[in-house]
Amino acid sequence: MSEYRTVSAAAMLGTYEDFLELFEKGYEDKESVLKSNILYDALRNNNDEARYKISIFLINKGANIKYRTKEGTTLFFPLFESGGNDIAGTIELCRIFLEKGADITALYKPDRIVVFKNIFNYFVDENKMIPLYKLIFSQPGLQLLVKDKWGLTALEFVKRCQKPIAVKMMEDYVKKYNLKENS
Repeated sequence: MSEYRTVSAAAMLGTYEDFLELFEKGYEDKESVLKSNILYDALRNNNDEARYKISIFLINKGANIKYRTKEGTTLFFPLFESGGNDIAGTIELCRIFLEKGADITALYKPDRIVVFKNIFNYFVDENKMIPLYKLIFSQPGLQLLVKDKWGLTALEFVKRCQKPIAVKMMEDYVKKYNLKENS
């Protein structure tokens, strides 16, 4: 018997088995107690295996991949917020989201940050990040030169994080799309 009272809590905190105990058809579309969708909640789960399995389950059940919060974030925000421990799973979910039309170009409105900013805080060999970088920087419309509430563009932030591969890919992206500051 699951220790969680709601499917949302099980998605965020529980195991895959906890989640399955509470899941019923139709929950993939319901708003959670946190006013997000269940997939958004699952992506917040700190248990990498549960996070991946629950997310794949919900995607296969038809969860809304294009979900957006009132703050403007998409599923990429929670995906990248906690994805540093499971790069392979994060890459796979990113690929699925992009294939299904999720918006990676969105900004988190309160701070004006790109939804993928958190990947530059991962303590992972940057060479392992290249497949994820390639997925992200293959998408048109990224807002790399919009200043956040701290006055930094995504490119400036990455330079401060000392991620030379990401910096190079971002600089190439800026040139390719002829981006100008605040564009």
